[in-house]
Amino acid sequence: MDRIAIEQLLPHRGAALWLDTVTHLDAGSITGRSVSNCLSLCNGRSNSHLLYEAAAQLCAVHGANMGGSAKRAFVAKVQQLQIHQDYTDSAPVTVCCQLLSQNPAGALYQFSLSQGAQLLISGKLLVVIEHA
Repeated sequence: MDRIAIEQLLPHRGAALWLDTVTHLDAGSITGRSVSNCLSLCNGRSNSHLLYEAAAQLCAVHGANMGGSAKRAFVAKVQQLQIHQDYTDSAPVTVCCQLLSQNPAGALYQFSLSQGAQLLISGKLLVVIEHA
């Protein structure tokens, strides 16, 4: 899935969309790649904790894709956020999200972001699904 398809599922546009591609999608998980300079709008600081936004966008894509009559999906809560390493914008960021549970109103995901073999952040996200 490319940026154009992702934009149809998310309200994010332009620099607010931190995902370049979705590289894997199935009923239980989703993997994608984030733009390498996604934190450039944050004054160029290495704010690794802000990378959860890329995971949130990826979880929202999964929730909207798997929701049947889903129109859009929004992140409602971030939990257990752990920073393992600082982010550098010199390497692509891989975002992985695993579905832990779901119901018609939303889904809970475990997520991780990494650059190469280095884990950057991990945590859990609760996604609320808006139905058509």
